[in-house]
Amino acid sequence: SHTQYTLSKPIRVDVNEDGTSRKSLELEMLVSLELAEKVDILVRDKDGNVIRDTKLERLNHQKWFAETVAKFRKSDRILDQILASYQQAIRDPDNEFLYLYEIRDAIANRFGSKKNSLKQLGIVGKDWNLLGELSNKRNIKQGRHRGEFAGLLRDADASELETARKIAVSLIEKY
Repeated sequence: SHTQYTLSKPIRVDVNEDGTSRKSLELEMLVSLELAEKVDILVRDKDGNVIRDTKLERLNHQKWFAETVAKFRKSDRILDQILASYQQAIRDPDNEFLYLYEIRDAIANRFGSKKNSLKQLGIVGKDWNLLGELSNKRNIKQGRHRGEFAGLLRDADASELETARKIAVSLIEKY
């Protein structure tokens, strides 16, 4: 969700008499960046049966992602590294493309090459290349090679940021 937050209050666990428990936690700070207005679509057939519910699909996808990360993050150092890079991109927007590129770099190192990464994960080469271009080849202040564009730097525009973030998230999910 490209959201920075801090968990600083303790987690509370309420244990019921029957042995079940309920966990809750408090968020001290929440900063959210919305790139665009999200619209959910509910499609029904003539009898009122739901054919498609984009909100439910999105929530199920988020649940799947959270469960998958929770299951594998401790045992997969690459997953831990790419998630940390994404978190750092959120915390340090002045260097955002540097951290988003680290995700691509870590995946390439894990699979030995760009070609193997694309094949193993079903990554679209165009997206892979575009993240590289945004991070390395443009005169963007948030990029990796700012010195090559001395005096010509500009802030990344909203579409460049959104594109790079979407590609990085896609790489993480495919990994």
